[in-house]
Amino acid sequence: MALLFPILIAILASLLLYGLFIEPLSDPLRHLPSPEQPPFFKRFLREPDLHKLEQRMREIPDDGLIRYYGFWGFTKTRQRKALRPAFKLEHIRGLYPLFWSKAVVFLDSLNKEFTSDDTTVNVSPLLGRQTLDMIGAAAFGLEFQAVRHPERDFTANYFKGFSTSRLSQLNILLSLILPNWLLNLIPLKKV
Repeated sequence: MALLFPILIAILASLLLYGLFIEPLSDPLRHLPSPEQPPFFKRFLREPDLHKLEQRMREIPDDGLIRYYGFWGFTKTRQRKALRPAFKLEHIRGLYPLFWSKAVVFLDSLNKEFTSDDTTVNVSPLLGRQTLDMIGAAAFGLEFQAVRHPERDFTANYFKGFSTSRLSQLNILLSLILPNWLLNLIPLKKV
């Protein structure tokens, strides 16, 4: 029991040292531009307000990417708080009619696929177009109508952006099997 307290203090001190010194120095994103911040002891438990963050975003040459250092995961809790209203039960229940209408359109399109004499139907592209329609309507309020009009440019570009070539699939498979240092020695084109 007498050794328990010093061990706990040592663990807490090592966690604090790791979080303050080692982790920031080993972070792969440490070279990204970030705003000037006051010393650690002045911002210890205070997060800056939104106006100050907006001012910092204007000052940084970011080229589309801004990095903000929170303390002990405050950034993640902020993101969770910002996203939480979208996943509330009341909001999801409000989307039921939208999902139902999209499901009816999907089933109509699926019935058209089954009218041919062919007994097998590839539903994978149809499900992808259905997903695009549902996400577009629920998240962005946009009607892509990818199920009804699969020939549109946006639908084709959407699938082209998420498709993988055989070489990419081979790279993924090898990355699961081989260690990273050995994978880098194999002369495969990086995709």
